[in-house]
Amino acid sequence: MSKSNLNILSYNVHLFEKSLASTIEPELVYQDENRLLSLFNCLSRLNFDIIGLTEVWSHKIQNEVKNFLKKYNMNSYAFQGEPDTKGSAGLVLGFKGKNYGGMGFEYYQNMVGPDSFSSKGVAYGILNIQGSRIFIVQTHTQASYTGTVEKDDTARKLQIEQTLFPILDKALENHPKVPIFLLGDLNIVAGTSQYKWFKNQLHLRGLNDAWVTANNGTDGITYDPENNKLVKHFDPTQKEQQRLDYIFSTEKGIYVDNMQVEEWKTQDGIDISDHYGVIGEFNIY
Repeated sequence: MSKSNLNILSYNVHLFEKSLASTIEPELVYQDENRLLSLFNCLSRLNFDIIGLTEVWSHKIQNEVKNFLKKYNMNSYAFQGEPDTKGSAGLVLGFKGKNYGGMGFEYYQNMVGPDSFSSKGVAYGILNIQGSRIFIVQTHTQASYTGTVEKDDTARKLQIEQTLFPILDKALENHPKVPIFLLGDLNIVAGTSQYKWFKNQLHLRGLNDAWVTANNGTDGITYDPENNKLVKHFDPTQKEQQRLDYIFSTEKGIYVDNMQVEEWKTQDGIDISDHYGVIGEFNIY
């Protein structure tokens, strides 16, 4: 018998307007205001308990998102840059319910390539939603770029080992009865050797890939160069369809009811982001 039903959205929304990155590469901004308003329109039609957004890079847009979430009775945190840098973490986490003790944030070290201008990391904390306590972890890891994939993959693995895994291990040690959700753009391509390594490491910690659990092992697509117009606009070098965005959850205490990919568009048919959103429906028991 379930204690509560949770609807969770994990979405890389590619909003660069007013960010440090956009001053260096203005071409990263494309119809951001239109896409943000369309995102708000889509969110207003659905009832989410947790919303995890990545690539909300500027403080200004982060605050706009937080103000929007407040209208729908959602508390929120925005994770910005390190004190000695201007780059943002790009994360916004919204939730209905309470947070115990604030949200923690740990920065990834030794980012490489363009990601070295950002302050990517791991946000985490305990939430109480509909009477159920959960440990939430949100992250956006090192991206891989055309021409430097091997170097980027190596950096990502090291950062995960140094930062993400210790946070999960501490949560499991200190809160053994609290279910865990991990969500975000992991930049790990499903089906690759790095995915198999990561999935195995999480399985050893009691977490499973919710998409695989709900869809009998089939891989979905969240980054779609074949059909997504923004992928073609921002990075025409990309050719392969990939699953990069995830929700992982502990097997104990959580039942995965449904997982789906949302291909949201603006009114004039432009994709809201170069990624698709991942929506999960979960029962907490």
